[in-house]
Amino acid sequence: MADGKKKETQPGSPDETGLDRIKALLPGDDLAPELKELSLTIFIASVAGFLFGGMIGARHSGDKFITHNHASKFTSVMQAQRQLHAASLLGFMRKGSHWSWRVGLFAGLFSGTTLLLSEYRDKQDSLNYISAGALTGGVFRVARGLKPFIGGTVLGTLISVPVGMAMTGVERMLMSGVERDKQRQRKLEARRKYRDKWDHKLGATSALIQDMADEPSSGIQGYYKLDPSNSSSTGDSSRLDNNSSQSCDKT
Repeated sequence: MADGKKKETQPGSPDETGLDRIKALLPGDDLAPELKELSLTIFIASVAGFLFGGMIGARHSGDKFITHNHASKFTSVMQAQRQLHAASLLGFMRKGSHWSWRVGLFAGLFSGTTLLLSEYRDKQDSLNYISAGALTGGVFRVARGLKPFIGGTVLGTLISVPVGMAMTGVERMLMSGVERDKQRQRKLEARRKYRDKWDHKLGATSALIQDMADEPSSGIQGYYKLDPSNSSSTGDSSRLDNNSSQSCDKT
């Protein structure tokens, strides 16, 4: 504390806190690997929700069109099929977009909460999935009132319990203790490289700003002081002013 600055903790050090690990995820010029995986999860979930909801919407809209136009007369079979396909496509797009953002939001909340908890606690266990499921279920029902919020939280917790246990069990089956330690070391090394790269960019920016501040000829004043062409033009203008004043005196 002699210099009044807080000592920066290194990734994996005993002094590293949960907030330090979460701050290491903040995006700079490049996204952290964990955030890239989160973005990919949201994208895949959104596409899957769009396709699944679109198929439901296309089938429902097609059945509805056939039911409402059972007694309608068309000029040709091609016209009837064309209108049926248009109704199915409209239902596909409408229902698909509705499912897409909901499934993407659900996956983002669940996966993002799981990521934050795992980084903060520095553990990968069922509690992360259970807490994420409870939070996600409550957020999805919070706009409908207190009782739906509580019900969504309880339902999310009940669903995430077997999911969390299954995910943790599969991870332990597929990965031994040595492999988990290697994965942890690779993760720490990636975070160290990410932080070193960011610190290097900050140092280069600070050095550039300092060089610009120490440059004696920077700014308009330095230009007028050091530019010889500018000084000669200034002298010419002063001579022109003197000549004009002398001509005025003679007249």
